[in-house]
Amino acid sequence: MAVLFLGDHPGRSGLVGAFLVIAGVLVISTGTLAGEGTSPARRRAGIGYGVLAPYALRGKAEVAGLWRHHRRQVMIIGVLSPVGYLLVLFALRIAPVSLVAPTREVSIVLGGLAAWRTLGEAHAVRRLTGSLVVAGITAIAMA
Repeated sequence: MAVLFLGDHPGRSGLVGAFLVIAGVLVISTGTLAGEGTSPARRRAGIGYGVLAPYALRGKAEVAGLWRHHRRQVMIIGVLSPVGYLLVLFALRIAPVSLVAPTREVSIVLGGLAAWRTLGEAHAVRRLTGSLVVAGITAIAMA
């Protein structure tokens, strides 16, 4: 987007970095490595949680139960998410877009690793392969 709308010129390593970031995100989010398939129902559930409002309207009882058990975490995330966005906007004022935007993607890797290590989620190989995001960020930063 920075290339199209802001006139950013990332160079060869920046383009390689962007490719690695995209590849890492796809590896983490799609689960397409051999033997790590995900059922269509689980994919739909993930998309449903990603688009929470329509999903919440459809499954009010389930959402109410989740709210009762995880109210504190929801409130913390509800407050910290906008704060994180404001910090990104501040960073964009003092640093080039080509450094700030890809750095935000580190959250995907950190979230995946935290889900694996802290929450015991499966597919560690896929999550670690998704660390291509970090290599991509490094290449972009060096551009």
